[in-house]
Amino acid sequence: LTAYTTLPPKFRPGAQWLMNGATLASLAGLSYPNLTDTPLVTWQGGQAFMFGVPVGECTGAPNIGAGTYPVALANLENAYAIASHLKPAVRIAVDNLTSPELTKVYGVIRMDGRPWSSEAAVLCKAATS
Repeated sequence: LTAYTTLPPKFRPGAQWLMNGATLASLAGLSYPNLTDTPLVTWQGGQAFMFGVPVGECTGAPNIGAGTYPVALANLENAYAIASHLKPAVRIAVDNLTSPELTKVYGVIRMDGRPWSSEAAVLCKAATS
């Protein structure tokens, strides 16, 4: 809940929790203490939610462990930028020496990405107990 309130209000719409499948499975078994013992992770139509915010599975996220950041809350549209440096192009290559009967067609585009706004993402550090 602290991560959600740390994320500036302008980035909360469209935000999602990001974690790997093992972390999601661990959190799905927990509940936060209140009178009804509500589960931390709820499911609607196959989509996981935490505190009403969708959960996205990210295979590159680390597992829960001391000193790791296994969970992030981010509005990816604002936190990360993806750009195309070149116009998409089609290149045709003819290899008359080794494959004279084949013409190879390649699609070419150069993509890049970088952090855009560090305020649009909050990393949650795992603690040992």
